Amino acid sequence: MNTASLALWIALCAPQDPLLEVPVAPSSWTVMTDADALGNSARVELRGPNDAYTFSVGAFGRFSWPFGALSDQDAFFVGNVVVIPDHLRYSDVFEGGWGVALEGSINLFTPMQGGGARHGPPSSAGGLKAGLYVSLQRDTYEGDRVSEGAAFVDPEDLNLTCGFIGVNVITDMGAGSYGQAHVGAGIARFESVSARVSLIGGGDDKQEMIQDSQEFAMEFRYRFTARVSPIGLTGGLGFRYTSSPEEGDGNLGDLLDAHPFWTFDVDFGVELGF
Repeated sequence: MNTASLALWIALCAPQDPLLEVPVAPSSWTVMTDADALGNSARVELRGPNDAYTFSVGAFGRFSWPFGALSDQDAFFVGNVVVIPDHLRYSDVFEGGWGVALEGSINLFTPMQGGGARHGPPSSAGGLKAGLYVSLQRDTYEGDRVSEGAAFVDPEDLNLTCGFIGVNVITDMGAGSYGQAHVGAGIARFESVSARVSLIGGGDDKQEMIQDSQEFAMEFRYRFTARVSPIGLTGGLGFRYTSSPEEGDGNLGDLLDAHPFWTFDVDFGVELGF
């Protein structure tokens, strides 16, 4: 037996601590060795880095209800031409609407250990974990005619586009499920809305109700997700706030004193973890 063979035989037979970890290189690969108490057998295993799912994308559909005030005052007459109903609200002139959202998130967590392969954001210690998300959203609210006596307002549909960036906090519930709370801030874009309004002398006229405008926006959302492999089914509730949109030019716009635009929604969707 030459010297090299003798050295290898001694190394394999020497007693070793169970599951002794020997770093191979700073590349995060690790050599795992194991042997019995007498050193009569040995196992060598190369273990790669944790393949945690740190990025996910999702698509969501939702139904939301608007609320807030368009005018807090009584009926007005402007130049003996236009009349509007008392105390006009967003919910008076816009029905609940459908919307869609696309989201991407970076989740700062490690996989659950000891329970087999797990995907998504459960953590090794449970509890709370945090991450960042971005969201692009689009909603349409159908215009709804509202009247009071001879006065009426009959608007077009309201289209709203929002973009958010914020923080999500993840609660590991075990068994492949988790809760996720979002708090984000961003920009909302209101597209121009015109409306037909009553005239004092009879008939009606089309006037601008809301101008194209970009406003500050925030959202608060909580979802529950059940994940199977890298795919998760999710559903939740959300509140969204946007600053007051710009009132339209003309008599109708002059009558309005738009307050912040709020929505409450229920959403459902699918997430894919990478």
